[in-house]
Amino acid sequence: MNCMKGEKIKVHISFDSQEEVAGETLWAEYLGDNKAKLLNTPFFTTEMSWGDIVRIEETDSYPEVVEIIQKYGKSVLLTFELIGESKPLECAVCGENKEHKYHPDDIKRWKQICKYFDSLGGLVFGRESAILGHFSINVPLNINKEKIQEICNNCPVELHISDSLD
Repeated sequence: MNCMKGEKIKVHISFDSQEEVAGETLWAEYLGDNKAKLLNTPFFTTEMSWGDIVRIEETDSYPEVVEIIQKYGKSVLLTFELIGESKPLECAVCGENKEHKYHPDDIKRWKQICKYFDSLGGLVFGRESAILGHFSINVPLNINKEKIQEICNNCPVELHISDSLD
């Protein structure tokens, strides 16, 4: 592998070809000996999490994750219901009156959830939201399904666990 130890690289995770999304690219730190530490919270899989040590193989594009060597945490997919339709509003960035993808109330709720997760310290140590209404969070391995449900119940916005937590 043509990387320096400690270098920040992108790695690719491939998913089952029957899935809607074929794969995901994440940031990682190259550790040497074809190993890397994931520096992103995966959004489209719960099999890996931020901090996991993985084995990678060189490809024509990004190195491919081929094995999880050491688990650091676990990923949980959460959803919240969008309450509004998009509508023309004055953009806070450009000042133009234009159609926005999401209703401002849903953006406010998303920000509330982010603030809540940030307030939990090490209990939730990573989060990703590639699609409004969906979150992937990372929690320590010893957190059980009841504790994750408690985290969701204490959030100011109603959250639903969207994957199995066996």
